[in-house]
Amino acid sequence: MIRSDLCYALEAGKPLLIDPIKAKAFLANANLILSNPDLAYKLSQFISGDKYKPTAARADFVDPLKNDSEPEPEASNAGFANSTKPYILDGIGIIPIRGVIGKCLSPLESMLGCADIDVISRTLDEWEENDSVYEVLLSIDSGGGSTTGLEELAKKIRNYSKPTIGFTDSDMGSAAFWIGSQCKRLVCTPSSSVGACGVYITMNDDFKKFEKEGRVVKVIKSGKYKAAGVEGTSLSDDQEKELQGEVDELHRRFIRDVTSVRSMASLDDLQGQSFYGDDAAIRGLTTGVIDCLDDLIDEIKETRKIAHSRTLPQLYTNNVIVGSDVIRPHIG
Repeated sequence: MIRSDLCYALEAGKPLLIDPIKAKAFLANANLILSNPDLAYKLSQFISGDKYKPTAARADFVDPLKNDSEPEPEASNAGFANSTKPYILDGIGIIPIRGVIGKCLSPLESMLGCADIDVISRTLDEWEENDSVYEVLLSIDSGGGSTTGLEELAKKIRNYSKPTIGFTDSDMGSAAFWIGSQCKRLVCTPSSSVGACGVYITMNDDFKKFEKEGRVVKVIKSGKYKAAGVEGTSLSDDQEKELQGEVDELHRRFIRDVTSVRSMASLDDLQGQSFYGDDAAIRGLTTGVIDCLDDLIDEIKETRKIAHSRTLPQLYTNNVIVGSDVIRPHIG
């Protein structure tokens, strides 16, 4: 059976930053979709893009979620809370980050509600050049994901030229916290879950089980670290040490990026544990707490209004503006 990239990563034991329960739930859903072509086809109709639109041969397919008699709803704060695609609202670019986080996701993984690092990165690039976007808000509800691409995305957010705000009213753990922690401002609701700064790899050691069943797995390979974790085998001491080193290095990079922005965070609080939102703020993992996304959006717009009212008068007072040129007065 063909497997999607993130599904394969989870089963292959690649380094992950995620709640194992959520990883198992994702695998179960992914396998259900991949093993049922009819279900996969029907779900593909909900993906944007010509490649996945119904063909003439299947023109009888009706989108059960679409009602042509109803007009498109106006953009509202509440709508963004449930959205899975980037939107712009009153000058605020909002990027929802939902579900398992991965890179180069397949259409099936997107249908399963995963967040694609490439989509987030491209959106940031586009909005950096968009003069109608004044701030970027990452609305996060994710327990984490795989590590590939995280470091590069974290750097992009950390060095972003426009104000960045991270927010969660549910879960911001592991990979999601790595991303959110890089925002200039990071707020959460009191009852949300924040942190889980850690990395893990899982390997099933089925050697004794296979031995009991009279089954022997012979692995013909080159390199003492190759084929670590093959079903029916046990890890050698060298393989286990190598994997532990990989996990430790990723954790070191995770902590480095978090503390480079969240300088008040203690190393003792970055050892894989999660905290309630208000406790996370006290510990310096976030910059504050707020009751809901609507309140945060109102605050962002009010902050922009204050900055506008204070900065522009000074600019016009201290400079003579002619067309697009600014001529600075001098005394001589």
